[in-house]
Amino acid sequence: MKYLISILFIAATGCKAPDYVYYSDPKPAQVLQVDQALRSLDESSLSKVDILWVIDNSGSMDVHQRKVINNAALFIDQFTQNNRVDWRMGMISSDRQEAPFLGLSGNAGLNPRFDSKTPRPIQIFNDAVMRLGLYGSGTEEFFLPTLNSIDSDRTFIREQAYLILFFVTDAPEQSPIQSDEFLRRLNVIKGNPRWIRMYGAFEATDLGCEGTAQEGPLRYKNSKFVEVIQATGGRALPLCDAEFGKELAKIAKDIVELVERPRVYLDQRPKAASIKVTYQGRALAGGPAEDGGLWYYDYQLNAVVFYSLEFAPTLDERVTVTFEVDNGLPIAIQ
Repeated sequence: MKYLISILFIAATGCKAPDYVYYSDPKPAQVLQVDQALRSLDESSLSKVDILWVIDNSGSMDVHQRKVINNAALFIDQFTQNNRVDWRMGMISSDRQEAPFLGLSGNAGLNPRFDSKTPRPIQIFNDAVMRLGLYGSGTEEFFLPTLNSIDSDRTFIREQAYLILFFVTDAPEQSPIQSDEFLRRLNVIKGNPRWIRMYGAFEATDLGCEGTAQEGPLRYKNSKFVEVIQATGGRALPLCDAEFGKELAKIAKDIVELVERPRVYLDQRPKAASIKVTYQGRALAGGPAEDGGLWYYDYQLNAVVFYSLEFAPTLDERVTVTFEVDNGLPIAIQ
């Protein structure tokens, strides 16, 4: 009624009516609250990780394979020194006609599991890289060999375990499928895309390397790799880096921390700045651990992740997470 009266008043005065301006009362922010038992957080944190290495074995990879061998200990030590992580690894080449070299049975059924129970894991890993050789197909494929090897041994991927893919190459990905199709098929196999993450070590010119592939230099930013790595929250490192071993160890450490850190999953996408975490009525600081933060928001997981639960004297208590829902941001992972 009030709106109607204002219109009549304008008409009665004989004045020129201004352009109509339509007002929409902003909806109050939707605030959600999640209460989570700390013991449940600690016990439900995933501790299993399945890692599949996909290594180029074409003729130009000699130096790069030796670099992996020389630094494998720095990667594997991050897992063998942490008895909370239940890990397993597999290794395949970029030649889709070849059977797996480590950890997956494949059609031949020859490879035993390579996991946290395996003695002398560094030597066994390096022996597998050496067996890859340099006589693989000159058409380097990574997506299809990955799917084929998983299809041939479906028991390699475990439920409630992260799947980590690690590509090593100096050449573009040449499978006859695109990145979105690769991701879609992996999601179907895994059942939950939240538990997939991809990394890579590349001899790429835009990562500061010379580019040694026979078919021409690799540019990471224009490759299929960048799409799948970014989509899963992973990262890439240059094969030519003098600090390659240290960077490899950092990735391994990232994977270990990804697996073992307790977290609270959110069913709605939050406005990140609105997230508040409290324990016994006390606000817990977020942000980098070096700045005093106790938790951070992981966009890929859509979760509040804790660096540790040391702030609580016992685990028989709860944390509370409140946040405003950001309806403009989709949740890409369900």
